[in-house]
Amino acid sequence: MFAIVLVPVVLGMLVRRWSAAFADRADRSARIFSAVVLVAVIAGAIIAELDNIGGYLTDIGLVAVLFCACSLTAGYLLPRLAKVGRRQAAGGGVGVRGGRAQQHVGDHGRADRAGQ
Repeated sequence: MFAIVLVPVVLGMLVRRWSAAFADRADRSARIFSAVVLVAVIAGAIIAELDNIGGYLTDIGLVAVLFCACSLTAGYLLPRLAKVGRRQAAGGGVGVRGGRAQQHVGDHGRADRAGQ
């Protein structure tokens, strides 16, 4: 599972180093491809564990839902307590897009604070 994340990230970094212009042009296609791969991996996992899903939900379903709700809430409220804008706080609640966190904060930080 680690390779599913690590290999594409390393490849993306190498491509960007080799040609930033090509990486920018391929960004949309790469995002679409990664979404398709993610859906395929999730579908494969569900199909492989189809007989066990009911038991999994019974065992950890409520705990997983509570954990997600607490994580999303903390991810939104903690930045808001630090006077971060609503849009940035919402982005923090669901996660920052990989590899663009610094640019995202730099580009939107001032505009979000001004619109509070």
